[in-house]
Amino acid sequence: MKNEPDITMIIATYNRAAILNDTLESMSKVDMDGINVEFAIVDNKSTDNTKDVILNWSKRLNVRYLFEKRPGQNPARNRALAEIKQGKIIVFTDDDVVPNTNWLKVILQTCEQWPEYSIFGGRIYPIWPDNIDFPKWAQEQAVQSFAFAVHNYKTHQCVYEKNDYPFSPNFWVRGKIFNNKKMFDKKIEWHPKNQIMATETKFFKELIDDGYRIVYCPEAVVGHKIRPEQLTVKSILKRSYSCGRGTAYLRNFCRADLLQKTPLLWYTMRYGAIAKLGMKLGMGILPAIFEKPQTAMYAMEWLGYNIELLRLAEENKSIAK
Repeated sequence: MKNEPDITMIIATYNRAAILNDTLESMSKVDMDGINVEFAIVDNKSTDNTKDVILNWSKRLNVRYLFEKRPGQNPARNRALAEIKQGKIIVFTDDDVVPNTNWLKVILQTCEQWPEYSIFGGRIYPIWPDNIDFPKWAQEQAVQSFAFAVHNYKTHQCVYEKNDYPFSPNFWVRGKIFNNKKMFDKKIEWHPKNQIMATETKFFKELIDDGYRIVYCPEAVVGHKIRPEQLTVKSILKRSYSCGRGTAYLRNFCRADLLQKTPLLWYTMRYGAIAKLGMKLGMGILPAIFEKPQTAMYAMEWLGYNIELLRLAEENKSIAK
């Protein structure tokens, strides 16, 4: 394809103009010598000055402004995929990252080193906010991975194990992946009014089902900015609930056969699980306040899962009518 970019970078953003501006400042410091890079930045119906920030950066970077009114990271990504001239490599990242200066060079090198593979993920480290009281629970590796998208999968390049995947701030695919109009699941939406995690996990799972494997590259590094409000028990419990909602889309619908044959029993089981998890959540709230939120996190995650199943069941019922 004539003038095909070497790399197309897709960033979805919503009402974080100042953060996006800092991210684009960091991008301008990345070594792009000899690389044709196009930035496709999707304004997800922001009400701040996001558009002005993007248009201002178009004077310094090869930036294309796109607009998607439907809220959610996946609809925004799909908008970009439908409108851009896709590069040989498509890089996905977030609007709150600081990439290493060699990031794009490493991405291209990794693709050359693994010619039989088409999906890749890189390392993500946290950039903690200044002048805050750092909670003890945030120091645990498992919590950092879950709550802050910290990703340090291996010390060497390798193929991901089954059910392990890259994270949103740092993954890339060969453009040919989208030759058959492959898109992200628009039912999974991550936005302030309807937070469902697993936006890209469903995408990865479908590709693996199609026979693809994913390569991890620890040399391709971005920092992920953590905001002060994320370092609260309230925030991590909210994230746990969103993760549970996303799990409902990643698994086969729980006991779909039972729902069809004996719906009353299926609903009884779901409400029973919710009641049990509610009690576990109650027991976990006090320890969570004192820096041990794991029990409450687990309960919130599976509450989200069961409640989303109920919502999906009702949605399918209304569609059937």
